[in-house]
Amino acid sequence: MATTADEKPTVKRDFLVDLEKKYQQQWKESRVFEVDAPDEPEGLEGAELREKHPKWFGTFPYPYMNGTLHMGHGFTISKIEFSAGYQRLLGKRALFPCGFHVTGMPIKASSDKIIREIAKFGEDFEGYQPPASNDDPDLEPVPDTSTATSASAAAVAKAKKGKVASKNTGLEYQFQIMEAADIPRAEIK
Repeated sequence: MATTADEKPTVKRDFLVDLEKKYQQQWKESRVFEVDAPDEPEGLEGAELREKHPKWFGTFPYPYMNGTLHMGHGFTISKIEFSAGYQRLLGKRALFPCGFHVTGMPIKASSDKIIREIAKFGEDFEGYQPPASNDDPDLEPVPDTSTATSASAAAVAKAKKGKVASKNTGLEYQFQIMEAADIPRAEIK
């Protein structure tokens, strides 16, 4: 697909988006991703039932809701999603439950953070003031270390590409993380 000078620069992207919508509509109409359980066991039991109606179950470690989703979640979930689709192509009744883990100590810690943030900022976090912008004349400029050539500067630069840095969203408070997940502030309590 060649583009000419008078075509808009997003023509390839627009073509792919239209193609995606077309096939998503076909999948929806043909119910490709819906699997119905057998209506009646037909008097079959055990191995006979499993042979006539084979099944496949896939799961993965659910993400905790005390942080934001990141590429690692997408990478992991896509492997299970592709496996479930392949098993459906083989004629199996595939079950791939997807959810979030909302129990345990990480959630308790998240709950404790929200309680502290409510005490600090008020019931609806109305006392929260975002940090001053970089245009504030009272702030001292941060020195530019991008031209540093020392070994420690190289190590710091390398560390910025690591797993922890990739998960960092720049959000300081738990209520901000929840808002970033499209949870309305009125529901965070």
